[in-house]
Parts: sequence; C-alpha cells; structure tokens
Amino acid sequence: MDKLNLKAYLANVGMTMTEFCNKIDCNRAYLSTVSSGKVIPGRRLAKDIYDATNGVVKLQTKAKDCQKHEKKEQNQDSQS
Repeated sequence: MDKLNLKAYLANVGMTMTEFCNKIDCNRAYLSTVSSGKVIPGRRLAKDIYDATNGVVKLQTKAKDCQKHEKKEQNQDSQS
C-alpha cells in the first residue's frame, strides 16, 4: 500500500477516527486538526500514528525523529 493520508487509511481499513484515537490514546479533536493539516504533530504522535498504521501513514513533524525511525526500520528489514 502506498503512503496515504490518515483519513484515507482509516477509510481503507474500516476504522473510525474515534476508534483510531482510542488505539493510540489521542484526543479526537486534536487528531482531526493534525489529519487535516492544520497542525503539525509532535514526534511522539507522529511515531504513534506511523507505528499504529504499520508505516502506511507518515506525517511531517517539527522534528526529524520520525524519518530517523523509518530509516532505522528499513535498515533492520534489509539486514534480516
């Protein structure tokens, strides 16, 4: 699956925003502003979303930690 935005991902997997918020322990209103692009998430939330979607949804963050995390996973995958 290509990189998708969060709303498209949730539609594809048949999950509501509320269910996803419960899964990652995030406020629904805040996640809605993040998914609409109005707010850039912090690295913890971006990582939680990335992990909960198995890397399908990758959000830009104020920090580059999410990118480092993705590169680390890619390196581990190529070594196995």
